[in-house]
Amino acid sequence: MAFDLPPLRRQVLGQFIKIVFLFACLGFSLLVIIHESDSNPRTLIAQNHKVTNEVINMLEAWDFLKLTTSLKSLNPEVKFQSSLDQVKKYILKVEEEVTVKQIDELWKNQVKKGLSLVNQNDYMKMRLLLIRLITENQVDVAQTLNHQISLSKRIAFLAFIIFLIGLGITIYFSEKLSGSIAQPLKKITEALQSKPKLNQKLKFPVPTSLEIKVLILELNDLWKRLTELNAKNMQSLELQKREMEVIFSAMEDAAVFFDSQNRIQYYNTGFLEILEVKEGKFIFEQKWNDLSLMNDSYLQLRDLLRKDNFDEILYTCVINEEDKIYRARKKIALDAKNNKIGVILLLHDITKKLPTEVFRETLQKLKLQKNER
Repeated sequence: MAFDLPPLRRQVLGQFIKIVFLFACLGFSLLVIIHESDSNPRTLIAQNHKVTNEVINMLEAWDFLKLTTSLKSLNPEVKFQSSLDQVKKYILKVEEEVTVKQIDELWKNQVKKGLSLVNQNDYMKMRLLLIRLITENQVDVAQTLNHQISLSKRIAFLAFIIFLIGLGITIYFSEKLSGSIAQPLKKITEALQSKPKLNQKLKFPVPTSLEIKVLILELNDLWKRLTELNAKNMQSLELQKREMEVIFSAMEDAAVFFDSQNRIQYYNTGFLEILEVKEGKFIFEQKWNDLSLMNDSYLQLRDLLRKDNFDEILYTCVINEEDKIYRARKKIALDAKNNKIGVILLLHDITKKLPTEVFRETLQKLKLQKNER
Protein backbone atom coordinates (compact mmCIF):
# COMPACT_ATOMS: atom_id res chain seq x y z
CA MET A 1 0.00 0.00 0.00
CA ALA A 2 2.78 2.41 0.91
CA PHE A 3 4.36 2.12 -2.52
CA ASP A 4 1.16 3.47 -4.15
CA LEU A 5 1.34 6.66 -2.10
CA PRO A 6 2.90 9.96 -3.17
CA PRO A 7 6.56 10.40 -2.15
CA LEU A 8 5.91 12.75 0.78
CA ARG A 9 3.27 10.52 2.36
CA ARG A 10 5.43 7.44 1.73
CA GLN A 11 8.35 9.03 3.59
CA VAL A 12 6.22 9.98 6.59
CA LEU A 13 4.70 6.49 6.72
CA GLY A 14 8.16 4.96 6.49
CA GLN A 15 9.34 6.88 9.54
CA PHE A 16 6.33 5.77 11.59
CA ILE A 17 6.83 2.14 10.58
CA LYS A 18 10.45 2.34 11.69
CA ILE A 19 9.26 3.44 15.13
CA VAL A 20 6.79 0.55 15.32
CA PHE A 21 9.44 -2.00 14.40
CA LEU A 22 11.77 -0.46 17.00
CA PHE A 23 9.18 -0.98 19.74
CA ALA A 24 8.52 -4.49 18.42
CA CYS A 25 12.21 -5.30 18.73
CA LEU A 26 12.18 -3.96 22.29
CA GLY A 27 9.19 -6.16 23.09
CA PHE A 28 10.84 -9.28 21.75
CA SER A 29 14.01 -8.37 23.61
CA LEU A 30 11.90 -8.34 26.80
CA LEU A 31 10.67 -11.83 25.97
CA VAL A 32 14.26 -13.01 25.56
CA ILE A 33 15.20 -11.51 28.93
CA ILE A 34 12.25 -13.24 30.60
CA HIS A 35 13.22 -16.48 28.91
CA GLU A 36 16.78 -16.22 30.19
CA SER A 37 15.76 -15.18 33.75
CA ASP A 38 15.50 -17.37 36.85
CA SER A 39 12.04 -18.47 35.82
CA ASN A 40 13.61 -20.11 32.82
CA PRO A 41 12.43 -23.74 32.49
CA ARG A 42 16.04 -24.87 32.27
CA THR A 43 16.74 -23.33 35.67
CA LEU A 44 13.59 -24.92 37.09
CA ILE A 45 14.56 -28.34 35.74
CA ALA A 46 18.04 -27.98 37.23
CA GLN A 47 16.52 -27.14 40.63
CA ASN A 48 14.22 -30.14 40.37
CA HIS A 49 17.18 -32.34 39.55
CA LYS A 50 19.03 -31.11 42.63
CA VAL A 51 16.03 -31.67 44.92
CA THR A 52 15.49 -35.15 43.51
CA ASN A 53 19.16 -36.05 44.04
CA GLU A 54 19.11 -34.74 47.59
CA VAL A 55 15.93 -36.71 48.40
CA ILE A 56 17.51 -39.85 46.91
CA ASN A 57 20.57 -39.24 49.10
CA MET A 58 18.23 -38.95 52.10
CA LEU A 59 16.59 -42.27 51.13
CA GLU A 60 19.96 -43.99 50.88
CA ALA A 61 21.09 -42.55 54.21
CA TRP A 62 17.85 -43.60 55.88
CA ASP A 63 18.21 -47.11 54.47
CA PHE A 64 21.77 -47.30 55.82
CA LEU A 65 20.57 -46.28 59.27
CA LYS A 66 17.87 -48.96 59.30
CA LEU A 67 19.38 -51.88 57.49
CA THR A 68 23.04 -52.03 58.57
CA THR A 69 25.37 -50.97 61.28
CA SER A 70 28.53 -51.89 59.36
CA LEU A 71 28.55 -48.67 57.36
CA LYS A 72 28.51 -46.22 60.24
CA SER A 73 31.83 -44.85 59.01
CA LEU A 74 29.94 -43.32 56.07
CA ASN A 75 28.08 -41.05 58.51
CA PRO A 76 24.61 -41.53 56.99
CA GLU A 77 23.12 -39.16 59.63
CA VAL A 78 25.36 -36.32 58.41
CA LYS A 79 24.47 -37.08 54.82
CA PHE A 80 20.75 -37.10 55.65
CA GLN A 81 20.92 -33.78 57.55
CA SER A 82 22.98 -32.13 54.81
CA SER A 83 20.55 -33.24 52.10
CA LEU A 84 17.60 -32.10 54.21
CA ASP A 85 19.12 -28.63 54.59
CA GLN A 86 19.64 -28.40 50.82
CA VAL A 87 16.06 -29.47 50.10
CA LYS A 88 14.71 -26.71 52.38
CA LYS A 89 16.44 -24.08 50.20
CA TYR A 90 14.65 -25.14 46.99
CA ILE A 91 11.19 -25.92 48.32
CA LEU A 92 8.66 -23.12 47.62
CA LYS A 93 5.24 -24.77 47.37
CA VAL A 94 3.02 -25.11 50.43
CA GLU A 95 2.39 -28.80 49.86
CA GLU A 96 6.09 -29.52 49.67
CA GLU A 97 6.79 -27.37 52.73
CA VAL A 98 4.28 -29.43 54.71
CA THR A 99 5.96 -32.66 53.63
CA VAL A 100 9.45 -31.29 54.40
CA LYS A 101 8.24 -30.12 57.82
CA GLN A 102 6.92 -33.60 58.57
CA ILE A 103 10.22 -35.15 57.46
CA ASP A 104 12.15 -32.67 59.62
CA GLU A 105 10.00 -33.41 62.69
CA LEU A 106 10.32 -37.15 62.19
CA TRP A 107 14.07 -36.80 61.76
CA LYS A 108 14.46 -34.70 64.93
CA ASN A 109 12.38 -37.18 66.96
CA GLN A 110 14.50 -40.02 65.64
CA VAL A 111 17.69 -38.17 66.56
CA LYS A 112 16.37 -37.75 70.11
CA LYS A 113 15.49 -41.46 70.33
CA GLY A 114 18.78 -42.49 68.82
CA LEU A 115 19.57 -43.23 65.21
CA SER A 116 20.39 -46.83 66.01
CA LEU A 117 16.85 -47.45 67.30
CA VAL A 118 14.88 -46.86 64.06
CA ASN A 119 11.75 -48.98 64.25
CA GLN A 120 9.88 -50.39 61.31
CA ASN A 121 6.98 -47.95 61.58
CA ASP A 122 9.21 -44.83 61.55
CA TYR A 123 11.29 -46.33 58.80
CA MET A 124 8.30 -46.87 56.49
CA LYS A 125 6.78 -43.50 57.40
CA MET A 126 10.04 -41.68 56.47
CA ARG A 127 10.32 -43.53 53.17
CA LEU A 128 6.72 -42.67 52.29
CA LEU A 129 7.32 -39.00 53.12
CA LEU A 130 10.48 -38.89 51.00
CA ILE A 131 8.76 -40.61 48.07
CA ARG A 132 5.80 -38.21 48.42
CA LEU A 133 8.24 -35.28 48.39
CA ILE A 134 9.73 -36.52 45.12
CA THR A 135 6.25 -36.94 43.62
CA GLU A 136 5.09 -33.51 44.78
CA ASN A 137 8.24 -31.93 43.42
CA GLN A 138 7.78 -33.62 40.04
CA VAL A 139 4.12 -32.57 39.88
CA ASP A 140 5.06 -29.02 40.86
CA VAL A 141 7.73 -28.84 38.18
CA ALA A 142 5.34 -30.17 35.55
CA GLN A 143 2.66 -27.65 36.52
CA THR A 144 5.16 -24.81 36.59
CA LEU A 145 6.51 -25.76 33.15
CA ASN A 146 3.00 -25.93 31.71
CA HIS A 147 2.19 -22.57 33.26
CA GLN A 148 5.34 -20.97 31.86
CA ILE A 149 4.75 -22.43 28.41
CA SER A 150 1.18 -21.14 28.47
CA LEU A 151 2.37 -17.78 29.79
CA SER A 152 5.03 -17.51 27.07
CA LYS A 153 2.42 -18.21 24.43
CA ARG A 154 0.10 -15.59 25.87
CA ILE A 155 2.90 -13.05 26.09
CA ALA A 156 3.95 -13.76 22.49
CA PHE A 157 0.33 -13.49 21.33
CA LEU A 158 -0.15 -10.28 23.32
CA ALA A 159 3.06 -8.83 21.85
CA PHE A 160 1.81 -9.69 18.36
CA ILE A 161 -1.57 -8.06 19.07
CA ILE A 162 0.17 -4.97 20.46
CA PHE A 163 2.35 -4.89 17.35
CA LEU A 164 -0.69 -5.04 15.05
CA ILE A 165 -2.50 -2.37 17.07
CA GLY A 166 0.60 -0.18 17.03
CA LEU A 167 0.98 -0.72 13.30
CA GLY A 168 -2.68 0.22 12.70
CA ILE A 169 -2.43 3.30 14.90
CA THR A 170 0.82 4.30 13.22
CA ILE A 171 -0.65 3.98 9.74
CA TYR A 172 -3.72 5.94 10.80
CA PHE A 173 -1.76 8.82 12.29
CA SER A 174 0.76 8.80 9.45
CA GLU A 175 -2.13 9.06 6.98
CA LYS A 176 -3.61 11.85 9.05
CA LEU A 177 -0.31 13.70 9.34
CA SER A 178 0.77 13.24 5.75
CA GLY A 179 -2.75 14.05 4.57
CA SER A 180 -2.63 17.37 6.41
CA ILE A 181 0.49 18.15 4.39
CA ALA A 182 -0.30 16.49 1.07
CA GLN A 183 -3.94 17.60 0.71
CA PRO A 184 -3.17 21.36 0.75
CA LEU A 185 -0.31 20.78 -1.69
CA LYS A 186 -2.66 18.79 -3.93
CA LYS A 187 -5.22 21.60 -3.90
CA ILE A 188 -2.51 24.16 -4.62
CA THR A 189 -1.35 22.04 -7.55
CA GLU A 190 -4.91 21.72 -8.86
CA ALA A 191 -5.35 25.49 -8.60
CA LEU A 192 -2.24 26.03 -10.72
CA GLN A 193 -3.07 23.23 -13.18
CA SER A 194 -6.46 24.81 -13.90
CA LYS A 195 -4.49 27.37 -15.99
CA PRO A 196 -6.05 30.54 -14.59
CA LYS A 197 -5.54 33.83 -16.36
CA LEU A 198 -2.72 35.98 -15.05
CA ASN A 199 -5.07 38.74 -13.91
CA GLN A 200 -7.33 36.20 -12.16
CA LYS A 201 -7.06 35.53 -8.42
CA LEU A 202 -5.81 32.07 -7.55
CA LYS A 203 -8.18 29.88 -5.51
CA PHE A 204 -5.83 28.40 -2.92
CA PRO A 205 -7.10 26.31 0.05
CA VAL A 206 -7.29 27.68 3.58
CA PRO A 207 -3.84 27.05 5.12
CA THR A 208 -3.75 24.44 7.90
CA SER A 209 -0.16 25.07 8.98
CA LEU A 210 2.39 27.87 9.08
CA GLU A 211 4.45 26.30 6.28
CA ILE A 212 1.46 26.04 3.94
CA LYS A 213 0.47 29.63 4.79
CA VAL A 214 3.96 30.89 3.92
CA LEU A 215 3.92 28.88 0.69
CA ILE A 216 0.53 30.32 -0.35
CA LEU A 217 1.68 33.87 0.43
CA GLU A 218 4.82 33.39 -1.67
CA LEU A 219 2.81 31.91 -4.56
CA ASN A 220 0.33 34.77 -4.44
CA ASP A 221 3.18 37.27 -4.46
CA LEU A 222 4.80 35.44 -7.38
CA TRP A 223 1.48 35.36 -9.25
CA LYS A 224 1.05 39.11 -8.66
CA ARG A 225 4.51 39.84 -10.07
CA LEU A 226 3.83 37.65 -13.10
CA THR A 227 0.53 39.49 -13.68
CA GLU A 228 2.27 42.84 -13.52
CA LEU A 229 5.05 41.63 -15.83
CA ASN A 230 2.49 40.24 -18.27
CA ALA A 231 0.60 43.54 -18.27
CA LYS A 232 3.83 45.38 -19.08
CA ASN A 233 4.63 42.90 -21.86
CA MET A 234 1.13 43.27 -23.30
CA GLN A 235 1.50 47.05 -23.27
CA SER A 236 4.87 46.74 -24.97
CA LEU A 237 3.45 44.35 -27.61
CA GLU A 238 0.49 46.64 -28.19
CA LEU A 239 2.83 49.58 -28.65
CA GLN A 240 4.99 47.61 -31.09
CA LYS A 241 1.86 46.53 -32.95
CA ARG A 242 0.71 50.12 -33.34
CA GLU A 243 4.15 51.16 -34.49
CA MET A 244 4.13 48.40 -37.12
CA GLU A 245 0.64 49.40 -38.24
CA VAL A 246 1.81 52.99 -38.65
CA ILE A 247 4.84 51.83 -40.64
CA PHE A 248 2.77 49.57 -42.90
CA SER A 249 0.14 52.29 -43.41
CA ALA A 250 2.85 54.74 -44.47
CA MET A 251 4.16 52.37 -47.19
CA GLU A 252 3.23 53.23 -50.77
CA ASP A 253 3.56 49.60 -51.80
CA ALA A 254 1.08 46.92 -50.80
CA ALA A 255 2.59 45.08 -47.83
CA VAL A 256 1.75 42.16 -45.59
CA PHE A 257 3.53 40.28 -42.81
CA PHE A 258 3.01 36.56 -42.10
CA ASP A 259 4.22 35.06 -38.80
CA SER A 260 5.94 31.69 -38.41
CA GLN A 261 2.51 29.99 -38.40
CA ASN A 262 1.67 31.64 -41.73
CA ARG A 263 -0.94 33.86 -40.11
CA ILE A 264 -1.53 37.45 -41.27
CA GLN A 265 -0.36 39.91 -38.60
CA TYR A 266 0.18 43.24 -40.39
CA TYR A 267 -1.08 44.64 -43.70
CA ASN A 268 -2.01 47.96 -45.33
CA THR A 269 -4.86 49.20 -47.48
CA GLY A 270 -2.92 48.51 -50.67
CA PHE A 271 -2.83 44.81 -49.86
CA LEU A 272 -6.57 44.83 -49.09
CA GLU A 273 -7.23 46.38 -52.52
CA ILE A 274 -5.31 43.58 -54.25
CA LEU A 275 -7.33 40.95 -52.36
CA GLU A 276 -10.53 42.92 -52.99
CA VAL A 277 -11.29 42.92 -49.25
CA LYS A 278 -13.02 45.95 -47.73
CA GLU A 279 -12.27 45.32 -44.04
CA GLY A 280 -9.08 43.84 -42.63
CA LYS A 281 -10.82 42.08 -39.75
CA PHE A 282 -11.80 39.30 -42.14
CA ILE A 283 -8.16 38.33 -42.67
CA PHE A 284 -6.40 39.46 -39.46
CA GLU A 285 -4.64 36.55 -37.71
CA GLN A 286 -6.10 34.12 -40.24
CA LYS A 287 -3.90 31.53 -41.93
CA TRP A 288 -2.95 32.77 -45.38
CA ASN A 289 -3.65 29.49 -47.17
CA ASP A 290 -7.07 29.09 -45.51
CA LEU A 291 -8.70 32.44 -46.29
CA SER A 292 -12.31 32.22 -47.43
CA LEU A 293 -11.58 34.08 -50.67
CA MET A 294 -12.12 32.74 -54.17
CA ASN A 295 -11.14 35.70 -56.35
CA ASP A 296 -8.40 35.36 -58.91
CA SER A 297 -6.08 37.85 -57.20
CA TYR A 298 -5.93 35.82 -53.98
CA LEU A 299 -5.66 32.41 -55.65
CA GLN A 300 -2.82 33.52 -57.94
CA LEU A 301 -0.94 35.26 -55.12
CA ARG A 302 -1.40 32.23 -52.84
CA ASP A 303 0.08 29.93 -55.48
CA LEU A 304 2.93 32.38 -55.97
CA LEU A 305 3.83 32.48 -52.26
CA ARG A 306 3.97 28.71 -52.09
CA LYS A 307 7.22 28.99 -54.01
CA ASP A 308 9.94 29.50 -51.44
CA ASN A 309 12.70 29.90 -54.04
CA PHE A 310 12.14 33.50 -55.09
CA ASP A 311 13.13 36.90 -53.76
CA GLU A 312 11.54 38.97 -56.52
CA ILE A 313 9.00 38.08 -59.18
CA LEU A 314 6.40 39.77 -61.38
CA TYR A 315 2.75 39.28 -60.54
CA THR A 316 -0.39 40.32 -62.44
CA CYS A 317 -3.99 40.67 -61.32
CA VAL A 318 -7.18 42.53 -62.20
CA ILE A 319 -8.29 45.33 -59.88
CA ASN A 320 -11.46 47.27 -60.64
CA GLU A 321 -11.55 45.64 -64.10
CA GLU A 322 -8.04 46.96 -64.83
CA ASP A 323 -4.99 44.78 -65.44
CA LYS A 324 -2.16 45.44 -63.01
CA ILE A 325 1.46 44.28 -62.87
CA TYR A 326 3.28 44.18 -59.54
CA ARG A 327 6.86 43.47 -58.67
CA ALA A 328 6.58 41.07 -55.69
CA ARG A 329 9.48 40.94 -53.24
CA LYS A 330 9.69 38.48 -50.36
CA LYS A 331 11.90 38.91 -47.31
CA ILE A 332 12.31 36.36 -44.49
CA ALA A 333 12.32 37.95 -41.00
CA LEU A 334 14.77 36.47 -38.45
CA ASP A 335 15.14 36.97 -34.70
CA ALA A 336 18.38 37.59 -32.78
CA LYS A 337 19.17 33.85 -32.94
CA ASN A 338 18.57 33.68 -36.72
CA ASN A 339 15.33 31.75 -36.22
CA LYS A 340 12.57 32.42 -38.75
CA ILE A 341 9.79 34.49 -37.22
CA GLY A 342 7.87 35.40 -40.38
CA VAL A 343 7.80 36.64 -43.98
CA ILE A 344 7.32 40.16 -45.33
CA LEU A 345 5.77 40.50 -48.80
CA LEU A 346 5.95 43.81 -50.72
CA LEU A 347 3.95 44.38 -53.93
CA HIS A 348 5.13 47.41 -55.95
CA ASP A 349 2.76 48.58 -58.70
CA ILE A 350 4.79 49.03 -61.92
CA THR A 351 1.81 49.22 -64.26
CA LYS A 352 2.25 52.91 -65.13
CA LYS A 353 6.03 52.79 -65.06
CA LEU A 354 6.28 50.44 -68.06
CA PRO A 355 5.97 51.68 -71.66
CA THR A 356 2.71 50.62 -73.28
CA GLU A 357 4.30 48.02 -75.57
CA VAL A 358 6.46 46.61 -72.82
CA PHE A 359 3.44 46.47 -70.52
CA ARG A 360 1.39 44.58 -73.08
CA GLU A 361 4.16 42.09 -73.82
CA THR A 362 4.88 41.55 -70.11
CA LEU A 363 1.17 41.17 -69.34
CA GLN A 364 0.73 38.66 -72.18
CA LYS A 365 3.70 36.64 -70.98
CA LEU A 366 2.45 36.58 -67.38
CA LYS A 367 -1.01 35.45 -68.47
CA LEU A 368 0.53 32.64 -70.53
CA GLN A 369 2.53 31.52 -67.51
CA LYS A 370 -0.63 31.67 -65.41
CA ASN A 371 -2.53 29.49 -67.90
CA GLU A 372 0.33 26.98 -67.98
CA ARG A 373 0.12 26.59 -64.19
